[in-house]
Amino acid sequence: MKNNIIISVFLLILISGVSCTKEYLSLTGPVVERNPNAEVTFKTDIIPIFTKNCLGSGCHITGGVNPNLMADKAYDQLVNGAFINPDDTSATNSLLYQKMTTAAKIMPPPPTAKLSSGDLKLFSDWIKKGSQNN
Repeated sequence: MKNNIIISVFLLILISGVSCTKEYLSLTGPVVERNPNAEVTFKTDIIPIFTKNCLGSGCHITGGVNPNLMADKAYDQLVNGAFINPDDTSATNSLLYQKMTTAAKIMPPPPTAKLSSGDLKLFSDWIKKGSQNN
């Protein structure tokens, strides 16, 4: 009887270990496959990143920290605040990109996680294409 219990426990552990090989669900949402040849647009690619990472904390909203990154204000705030320059297609020259990658205080700050490499690539690609309001 004791041997049966030990064998049962061993098998249970073995089975549960094998079944846990999948990744856990991400708290940041599902990974969406993106066509690498698709044009990066402000409305469909950049604004959702701002919404997810910069607005929920209440920082970059109307009456909050500049720039206001709400969808209807973000582009004008970024250009007028010199965070982006549509005439300069170098991401490393962009104050916005610098704040997300190399600044002493990387945005977004904790407890929000820093932006993923995929999100940073979207910003870089968007800037390289002239930071269009599209």
